[in-house]
Amino acid sequence: MKTAIFSLFIACTVLLLSLFQFEKYQKFALNTQLSQKKLEDEVNLKLETAQQMMNKQTQITQRIFTESDGPLWKMAEIDYLVSAANARLLSREVNTAIRLLTIAQEKIEALNDARLTPLYQAVTKDRDALQTLSMPNLTALWRNVSTLMEEASQLAPRGTLIINTESKTAAPSQAADSSWQQKFSETLSEMKDLIKIRHYSKPVEPLLSESEKRLIQLNLQTLFETTRLAILSEEPTIYLQSIQDLKQWLAAYYDDTQSNVKHIDTALTELNAITLRPEIPKLSSIDLLTLLR
Repeated sequence: MKTAIFSLFIACTVLLLSLFQFEKYQKFALNTQLSQKKLEDEVNLKLETAQQMMNKQTQITQRIFTESDGPLWKMAEIDYLVSAANARLLSREVNTAIRLLTIAQEKIEALNDARLTPLYQAVTKDRDALQTLSMPNLTALWRNVSTLMEEASQLAPRGTLIINTESKTAAPSQAADSSWQQKFSETLSEMKDLIKIRHYSKPVEPLLSESEKRLIQLNLQTLFETTRLAILSEEPTIYLQSIQDLKQWLAAYYDDTQSNVKHIDTALTELNAITLRPEIPKLSSIDLLTLLR
């Protein structure tokens, strides 16, 4: 009897557990269906949104192609050209900016709209102002300074002893048995060539030692190198100061009566007149386009 009751209890317990598991499975299945339905709705919504965006983009593209020859598109093109020219001026590409403004000027003229006359005049004024701007050729300028630097390395500072070693070929003796008087006369003639008396209007400076001469030449080359670096970095203040220092150094330690010293000094004067970094004017057409946008 007890065994039957125990078996019945076990059977009821298994039945209750089965019912509980079945209910739990039903809830899980229902939640899965709801999640799947929610996911499908989200996917469908995203697909619908993407389709709408694609349709809108297609309409915009069609309108662009339709209005590609219209005033609206042309004004956008003019705006882009002037803005690009202004951007080029920030990197000091003046020639490129002039070409862009010329194209913009032609575009405005092609529209044949009297309302754009102020814009046409502003673009023309900006282009003309840039054309009158004198931009130095930095590459050519650097090469010119390098050439002068090479020439200056051959200069001899004042106080340097220059020995003129000219080879003389002895004339053949007409008589093999020349007398001692003739030999003495030839010796006196050679001594006269070695001893020369010169008159100087300036006081005679003492001769330089080799270390002093090297120091003067090294400083001259350093000043030239500073000038070249100023050109590469576009530093007008350093550029002008180094040229002034070069002229003063030449005047202080080199003979300005020599032709090669005069040539270098004249070339430095010409370099001093060059504006290394001229000021670039602001485009007035940029402000005008801002008002028209």
